[in-house]
Amino acid sequence: MASGGSQVDVDFFFTACSFDFNAGNGTTTGWAINNLNAVWEVNLVNCHVEQLTQWLQNYGYCNLVACNFTNGTGSGTLGYLINNQIADGFTVHGGTFFNGGSGTILNTSSLASLWIGALINGIGGTLVSATGVIDPIGNFRLNGGTITGTITNYNGFPTAGNGIPSELSESLLPNQLGNFNGGTPVSIANTTVNSVIRVSYSEYLERVGGSSSTLPSLTLSWTDPFGTAHTQTLVALDTTNTIAGVQHSGCVVIATNGTTVTLTSTGYLSNPSSGGTQMAWCLAYASELL
Repeated sequence: MASGGSQVDVDFFFTACSFDFNAGNGTTTGWAINNLNAVWEVNLVNCHVEQLTQWLQNYGYCNLVACNFTNGTGSGTLGYLINNQIADGFTVHGGTFFNGGSGTILNTSSLASLWIGALINGIGGTLVSATGVIDPIGNFRLNGGTITGTITNYNGFPTAGNGIPSELSESLLPNQLGNFNGGTPVSIANTTVNSVIRVSYSEYLERVGGSSSTLPSLTLSWTDPFGTAHTQTLVALDTTNTIAGVQHSGCVVIATNGTTVTLTSTGYLSNPSSGGTQMAWCLAYASELL
């Protein structure tokens, strides 16, 4: 099915058909099914496709229902067996896809496609670039796609606000030998609307310093929807200079549209002992939009 000429909308329907070693020389090259026309629609129901290297290529619209694709022992030739190059134009409902080669089922640069209830196995049996996948036992996987709208209920429990938390920032910073970021405030969230933000943090001493060495404080800053600037001390200065417990907790703030939520570390002091030991500490934090 080739491109060229006027783009006439043509629909093809195949039911209980076999496409076995039908492409190229019948052994190693060519596509068993090749839709190169952007407006053509190819529909296969209860069909059987057996090809060594190239099962299907689609530049138009293609729907597969309860089809069996098998062999694929030469999938490593191109690195894949199916090449879909139209966004939201390729769907799979049920069927089996047995890949016997070293490549993947889908071209890694394939565009969005939806797979529901298909059985996929064999060497290299992964769906690298399928946007939405529901496997035969109902597990859902989203690979790089987008769910629009708010998830209002999960597992019988209503959600709130943003629907589900989404992480805005995360960092693990071991072996700090001074104030975090040199004492300059670090942005951990930027809001575009009034937002409820949860900040989680952990701070602890990794190596003691000399006498009077001080573990720095950690301060959270933000502006609320009424325009009031706030600061909250999360970790106070600590001069005990002993490796003990971890200081960790969380803080929920309501930040106004267009504000920056920041963390600031101040007060670090290290007096190296006679052996030249400098105080070292670790900071970890994450911020989430609720």
